[in-house]
Formats: sequence, C-alpha cells, structure tokens
Amino acid sequence: MSEDPTHIPSFPLSKRRLLLAANLFFWLSFIAFDTITTAGMLGGYVGFTFQRAIAQALILCGLVYPHLYWLYPRYFSKGRYLVYALAALSLMTLILFLRTGLDNFYLQWFLGGDFHNTPRGQLAFDTLIGSGYVKNSELVPAYYFGMILGTVAVFFVTTPIKLVEDWYQKNRLSRQVLQNQIKLQETKIKFLKAQTDPHFLINALSGVYNLALLESKNIDFAILRLSELMAYLLGHGKEDRIALKHEIHFIQNFIDFHKAINPEPIDISFEHRVGPAQMESIEIPPMLIQPFFENALKHGNAADDPEGWIKSQLEINNGQLFFSIKNTLKTSSKKVISHQVGLQNVREKLAVFFPEDRYRLLVKEDQSVYEVQLILNLSQNTPGI
Repeated sequence: MSEDPTHIPSFPLSKRRLLLAANLFFWLSFIAFDTITTAGMLGGYVGFTFQRAIAQALILCGLVYPHLYWLYPRYFSKGRYLVYALAALSLMTLILFLRTGLDNFYLQWFLGGDFHNTPRGQLAFDTLIGSGYVKNSELVPAYYFGMILGTVAVFFVTTPIKLVEDWYQKNRLSRQVLQNQIKLQETKIKFLKAQTDPHFLINALSGVYNLALLESKNIDFAILRLSELMAYLLGHGKEDRIALKHEIHFIQNFIDFHKAINPEPIDISFEHRVGPAQMESIEIPPMLIQPFFENALKHGNAADDPEGWIKSQLEINNGQLFFSIKNTLKTSSKKVISHQVGLQNVREKLAVFFPEDRYRLLVKEDQSVYEVQLILNLSQNTPGI
C-alpha cells in the first residue's frame, strides 16, 4: 500500500513539553556539573556545593531568560545588532557581579564557620587554595577569569533553547500552510469536477434530444454510448487519478457519441500509441484530455462543414506523455478567442494536479487551423505520474 502524499507527519511533543524538556535538561546538567566540580575542589561537602550550584543556577536564569525572550527577539531578530550587543554585555556584567558576590559571601561564610577549624575543613581550604582560585582568603583574578568564561558560555550555550522554540514555531506554521494548501487544492479539484461534469452532461443531453426530434435511427447507439460516458463520470470521474486506459476509452466513446448525434458525417480521428502496460500503470486526472475534444467540436467547424476536421494523437515516449489535437476553424475570428476561454479549465486542472515544471501546454494557430499540444513529464518515483 502506497503512502498518502498528502499525509503530514505530526511532531510527537507539544511546544510546551519540548521547551520544558530542553530547559530541565540544561539546568539539571548545569547543577550536577557544578556540584561535582566544586565538591571535588573542596574535597567533599556535597550538600554545600549542591546548595551553591542551585543559587548560581537561579542567578543565571536572570541572564538566560531575559536574553532569550527579550534581547534576542526585540533586538537581534530585528537586526539591531549594536543595541543587542550593548544590552547583552550590560546584562552579563550584572550577572557576573551577582555570581562573584555570591561566591565571595560563601567563601567568607566557609572561612568563618566552625567546620573550618576541623581537620576536614582545613584540608578543604588547603585544596581550595591549591586550585589557584583563592589566596589569603580572597578570590584571585584566575577565579574571575574562569567566572567570566563560564557566564559567557552559558549565555551562548542556552541560545539553542530559543532556536528550538523558533524551529518548533516555524514547523507548526509550515504544517498549517501545507494543510491549507492541501485543503485549497482539494477545493479546487472539487470545483473543477463540478464545473466540468454538468457542462459535459448538458451538451450530451442536448445532442440526444435533437436526435429524438429527428427520429434518428442512431438514437439507440447514442444512448448506449451516453450511458457508458455517464458510468465513467459517476465512477472514475470522481477519483483524483485514473489509469490512462480509462481516459482513452472515454475519449473513444465520446467521439462515437458525437458521430452518432451529428446529423452529417463528422471527421474526427484519434490515434494513440500506448502499450498495454502503459495503459495500466500510467495515471492521470480524469477528463484531462477529453475537454480538448469538446473544445475542438464547440469552436471548430468539423460538426457543420464537410471540409472541417479534427485530428489528434497520443503517445508515450522517453518518460513523457505527448498529446496533440488540431481542428479547422470557423470563419469568425472571434472563435479563436472562445477557443482560448475553453482551455482555461484544462489549465487550472493542470496547475492543481502538477508542478509547473512537469507540464507544457502549447497553442498554435493560423487563419484556418487551431492546434493544442500537451507535454506531460511522467514521474519515475511512483506508479503512473
């Protein structure tokens, strides 16, 4: 069973859950890393270092979230880079002041506590001094340099949180746009079908009615062909794509029907060079080719001039469908304009079903002959088109 090309895969997490997971992962990783490294530096005191890590995380929240939800969208996203840089630098300076102030408070508290006089406390203090961050009970430049690097790193590392949110938002908007395009395409298809079927039916019934008035012997044959045409419309005509053989059979019935309802012999020829396998495998929208014949009958002179004719051919070659149809014109030049109007429905149907680079619709005309050519590139990835 082939996959529905209009199916849009949904993302498993909602926006809120995705952001919550990203934030929790970052802050839990930060607290765990800071706790382990500081505890290693002090030779233990996990409870104390865990408390410090939480306090440092809370201060850094004052850097991360104003950046992500105020500085970034207000200045950076709008191209105001200089203002963004100055504001970000000011915010990082403030956060750095709070972080170092907190550590200085903890250092003085640690040195002034009773546990500092214990063998374990003295060992921890000696280890801290040996790390190069403390000298004579004061924080040294190496500490401040490390703190600056850490603060800047947090500032830039957390930027992906906003990028994840923006990506999710764009993904959601893209899904909405795609869904709207699919709905619009389905609406257009229904409109084109509703426009084509009644138009064809009215013309066909009018022809049978004229035969009945003339008491023509062809009325039985015409009604039989009409019933086959109606079976096509009620069956295959409601599908989005059909095998090429059904469209060819429909065209042949259409030609036979019009030959039957026309009071005079009518010169219409339709030749196709399509193999049995191609008949089955190639798929096209229903009534894609038939309107060309209806257009040629309506605006050409084949139906009312013994010298008029309609000639057409269809073939598949080198992965392309080639269709051409020629008809002689009525004497009025206005009929050429009407001919163009009659092709509009076909143009709209092609635009709905196929990308612009998949087809070409060419029109050639002179004073007596009108020709239309359709060249359709067949897909190599899926059955049919």
